[in-house]
Amino acid sequence: MLGADDMTLDKCATFCASWPYFGAEYGRECFCGLGIDQNAGGAPAPQAECSFSCAGDSSEICGAGGRMNLYHHPAKSPRNPETISGSVRLGCVTEAPGGRTLGLAATASDAMTLEICDAFCASYSMWGVEYGRECFCGNELRAGAEMVGLGECDMLCAGNGLQLCGAGNRVMVYTRSA
Repeated sequence: MLGADDMTLDKCATFCASWPYFGAEYGRECFCGLGIDQNAGGAPAPQAECSFSCAGDSSEICGAGGRMNLYHHPAKSPRNPETISGSVRLGCVTEAPGGRTLGLAATASDAMTLEICDAFCASYSMWGVEYGRECFCGNELRAGAEMVGLGECDMLCAGNGLQLCGAGNRVMVYTRSA
């Protein structure tokens, strides 16, 4: 959070340059984040309710009391590349009934990234990330695992907030190129 008596939308965007979203509130406050936290009561409101001029440029609107003008830096949105060090993204896969989808080796870390999991599983033909901090290795998907939409693997990687590392019972799986 940044509070400034010379707040402008550019100042807020610059302050939040490493985040996917930034917002201006109460004319002089700037917040950075990953998106709207609907669990904390965040929800869209009519634009007309954002009526405070920015303290540093009265021609711009910087939210209101309890209202925020929200902006998006598309280049900073979490996503998964189609390839990592020669591994190709297979997709988002469910855990198999009765066991791990990739069950030959595993590690977990609060610093987990796609690159860390790829390196850990270097001797296996497949690898995947789950729950934001877990990494699993294997040579094939366990029977019963199913492909689901990429949007179901939406947890941020613990070690890189611009990467997605699966979700609950959802593994973002990569396979090594031949």
